[in-house]
Amino acid sequence: MTDAPIALTVHDGHSTLPIPQQQLVVGWLAAHGIDADQVSADHVITVLTVPYRPPADDGTPWLIQIIVFHQMYVGPDGARELDLLSRKPVAFQRTVPLTVPFPTAQATDAGDRRQDDGRAP
Repeated sequence: MTDAPIALTVHDGHSTLPIPQQQLVVGWLAAHGIDADQVSADHVITVLTVPYRPPADDGTPWLIQIIVFHQMYVGPDGARELDLLSRKPVAFQRTVPLTVPFPTAQATDAGDRRQDDGRAP
């Protein structure tokens, strides 16, 4: 079991983050091997605690934290694919194991982060 929050919203998908907060998120994503240029700013970025059953009994905890985000689909030519009808970039949901906690203590705007389990950040 973990004492981590059930969910942490890193970006709500509706607002533009202030520059210091953007830099914080970009660095945090990079620490997980995620190219921030390919992450959709129109979707929520969340850290969730989820049940996990390891493939083998290797001592891995049964609850893990993951980052949930939407990544832009890039075609073979390196360009973002656009939906034929909406002409918006095609994005797909990804999950990545959390290895570096989001640095909430360093964040500049508490309004852009909130713990969705009712606790104060």
